[in-house]
Amino acid sequence: MMERKADLKTVKAFWDLMSQHFPELYVDLSLFNTLFNSAGDSQPFKEAVREKVPITQAYEKTLELMDEYYKGMDILWRPSLAYFEENPEALVSMLWVDDFNLENSLGLTPLFYVRAGSCPCKFQAYLKLQEPVPLKKADSFQRVLVEFAGGGGNGFYFEHKRIAGLANGRYGDDPLVVFFGPFEKGVVDPKWLEELTLVFWDSAFRRNKEGDMKKKLERFLPLLEELESLLPFLKRLKRDSEDY
Repeated sequence: MMERKADLKTVKAFWDLMSQHFPELYVDLSLFNTLFNSAGDSQPFKEAVREKVPITQAYEKTLELMDEYYKGMDILWRPSLAYFEENPEALVSMLWVDDFNLENSLGLTPLFYVRAGSCPCKFQAYLKLQEPVPLKKADSFQRVLVEFAGGGGNGFYFEHKRIAGLANGRYGDDPLVVFFGPFEKGVVDPKWLEELTLVFWDSAFRRNKEGDMKKKLERFLPLLEELESLLPFLKRLKRDSEDY
């Protein structure tokens, strides 16, 4: 078997960019056995083998896992679940959207994005908030952004993500992940996102309410049809009563 490729200069550039824009972030590194998973319906993994890593140390911690990587394990990262469980009031400035639509209806441009090889629509995009916000608020922002600019999924903040410069065994040719940016317009005002979130959930509530009303009407429809069939009889009954 040929040794897997890696571009460590790109790996370092990726983590340097992350450290520059999101210095408050702590991350977990996990190992996923996607390349040699013959079953195709499961992904054996070792979760958080490096835990609560300051973003400035992420490159060095990634290097510690390269032996596993060359054996076929993908190295993926996520915001540190353990760190944020211990520090629920911690502030974050990073947002990310999976399968980001570059021609989205909001006109959003990412700060930068990564792509697995030449896969045309598999962009993981990163955006930066003008001011850090509590994690719960960032998570709610993200879930709304997925609806407007993403390709599905629930936008969960702690999902694992790819590292630029390393291959990704999820795809058949095990391509290197590349990244693009940074771009000037990838910074977002959290006040605007808060307004967008309120509008979205108000609209969702209205749609849900209308859906409930429709279901109720559908339940009464057979009764309405039966009453309609009785209408001629009821009219005759009323007329006979008046004659009498």
